[in-house]
Amino acid sequence: MPNIEIIRFNHFTARKSERYTATHNGLYVVEEGSLIINQPSGEQIELNAGDFTLYNSADLRSAEAKPGVFKALALVFDIGLFSEFKSTHPGVQSETEERRFYPFSSESQSSIVKL
Repeated sequence: MPNIEIIRFNHFTARKSERYTATHNGLYVVEEGSLIINQPSGEQIELNAGDFTLYNSADLRSAEAKPGVFKALALVFDIGLFSEFKSTHPGVQSETEERRFYPFSSESQSSIVKL
């Protein structure tokens, strides 16, 4: 598998975990339409066109596209990339242990969105 795989969606269908046991990690970008994601805590967030989030496919099974046109792009990262990052930057620690999605809006002024 390449280091990064690109998957395009024109509708959202949750993966059946019993058929797809391997989880994917990556970046999920909504190009058109909206996607409602249920956080593990029960909170809902909405990603609209131009918004993106880092994701784990096991958590994304609790998401639903709103009716209408929907297009999205997933950049799936090979687990080796994360392992390399952790070994290269051993001092970097997560600020939280909570499993959740951190959405980034296309309208945000944060430096990560400007990348």
